[in-house]
Amino acid sequence: MKKLLIALAGAACLLSSVSAAQADQLQDIEKRGVIRIAVPQDFPPFGSVGTDLQPQGYDIDMARYLAKSMKLKLQLVPVTSANRVPYLQTIRWTW
Repeated sequence: MKKLLIALAGAACLLSSVSAAQADQLQDIEKRGVIRIAVPQDFPPFGSVGTDLQPQGYDIDMARYLAKSMKLKLQLVPVTSANRVPYLQTIRWTW
């Protein structure tokens, strides 16, 4: 029983720190006024480059909707399948 309580307390601590970190990140984004969202360039229909050389696709539409609903300026960060994970590890985008 004691081990179970210790495990539950540890899990609660871990989960509370995750939500606090997310809240801090959201406050930073709102303070900056710009949200940077990574969008695929090579994965239609989710994300690709159109004939007008502008990003298009479901992910781009959702990014625009999210930025508009949060009243933030949107900065699209184009990624490919090859550089998606390295960009995530170096935090080159917000979400």
